[in-house]
Amino acid sequence: MNPATVAPIGGPAPAYPEGWFQVGYSDDLIAGQVTRLRYFGRDLVLFRTESGVAQVLNAHCPHVGANLAVGGTVVGEYIQCPFHNWRYDVGGRCREIPYSAHIPEGVVVGAWPTDERSGLIFMWHSPMGKAPQWEPPVFSEYGDSAWNGYIRKHWIVRTTIQEVCENAVDGGHLPAVHSPGANIPPIDYEFGRYTFDFNFRFDDVAGNAHRGKHFGTYYGLGLSISRAFGEARHTFLTARTPIDETTLEIRYSMLTAAGAPYDPELARKGADYTASEFEKDIPIWENKVYLPTPMLCKGDGPIGRFRMWARQFFPDGASPQLAAHAIR
Repeated sequence: MNPATVAPIGGPAPAYPEGWFQVGYSDDLIAGQVTRLRYFGRDLVLFRTESGVAQVLNAHCPHVGANLAVGGTVVGEYIQCPFHNWRYDVGGRCREIPYSAHIPEGVVVGAWPTDERSGLIFMWHSPMGKAPQWEPPVFSEYGDSAWNGYIRKHWIVRTTIQEVCENAVDGGHLPAVHSPGANIPPIDYEFGRYTFDFNFRFDDVAGNAHRGKHFGTYYGLGLSISRAFGEARHTFLTARTPIDETTLEIRYSMLTAAGAPYDPELARKGADYTASEFEKDIPIWENKVYLPTPMLCKGDGPIGRFRMWARQFFPDGASPQLAAHAIR
């Protein structure tokens, strides 16, 4: 038998990149609240101190392993372990032990850099424990009276972040999946250091609520902001956060035009249409395989170039096992 007929054609896609990732919404986390999270194959805890600081830590207390997110409480600026009441600050350092004046050296819970802007909560993830290399984006329309929102959309998808991000450069799938009968729209790309810009237009599809110009910027692989300038004007931040090696959480945080010269109802329909079009890709992602060396042809878009840019966010030698020890 020809060995080529039995060789696997797919391989594992990269799972845990470096970058900023959304872990919540600001208005879902009040002062003193503790929330349980699971991202990047690990248990995490998100809490807000009494003064209002949001912070993500590894979930397990280094004392004897209790989960801070299950029964843990906020006391002032500290999170308190539910098992023995040890208290940790936002940097993860143990500051108080109620029954001992001696705090063992090196008692630290892993603390992940946490940022909050535009009503969104972000954490910095680095498989090798590197400090943030850039800042998360500011959503300039947020809080502007000319915009309504957020409309929140949320999905859990059995796929990896690499597969989803590649859609941005895969122009060939647009007429196949989203606009049957249309031509591949002209798409312009520009690769920056940590950002990637793209823009295209869907003017040739009669009756398409998605018609008009579309501009987008990726900030690493975890976040992107897209703006639709047409009759249905809307703008949205897409957040892609790995839960584990095979599961991805995706959020749309969408703002729509609030009034003249744009139609608010049409803007909202445009936002809903965008989300419904996204959902058409989900069964494809959940049933395809990742090809490390795909057979590309002219017209496919810069998939190879995009992969070269994306590779920087997967540090050589990084793995979920190493990541478990990267943040102290």
